[in-house]
Formats: sequence, C-alpha cells, structure tokens
Amino acid sequence: MGKRYSEKEKMRLVSGCVESGESRASYAKRHRVSVGSLARWAADLESAKAGEAGMHFVEVELPAKPAAGGQGFEGAGMVVAELVLPGGARVRFFSREGAC
Repeated sequence: MGKRYSEKEKMRLVSGCVESGESRASYAKRHRVSVGSLARWAADLESAKAGEAGMHFVEVELPAKPAAGGQGFEGAGMVVAELVLPGGARVRFFSREGAC
C-alpha cells in the first residue's frame, strides 16, 4: 500500500503543481506521487471550493403544460427549461417529451 497523505499535504502538492507551471506528470514524478492521485486531489479541491461558494443542485419539476399565455412547444412534444444565472444570463434546455 502507498503512502497516505494528509489533506494539508494534498493541498500543498496540488497548489505546488499549479504554481510550478510544469506538467502534472512531470511534477507528480518529481514528488513521487501518482498522476491519478494528483488529478483526483485537484478535482476534490475544486469540488470543495464549489461547495463553499454555495453551489448546489436543486431538483425541479416542470409543469406538464405551459402556463396560460406562455410560450410552449406542446404541438412539437418538446420540454423546455430555462435557467437564469446570476447577472441575468439565460440558458435554455430543450428535450423531447419523455426523454428527460
């Protein structure tokens, strides 16, 4: 079994890799850690940062039919969801009914 690294060591290695500017493979070899471990620690660190920023998934239910007066694609069998991002940007998702 390989060496166990503390969270502090993992953070130091990931930060060092980014700051060094060298490839992940080269940095990992020089510090005697696997490239896979370094990649996983970097992903875990990013996930933790995202969680701290308050980002999370929210389950939503879409109505079977659009509200009266709303724009809809009921004849085309389409389901449309619109996500409004901070700052007002909008992202629309289109799917065939039953494919979601």
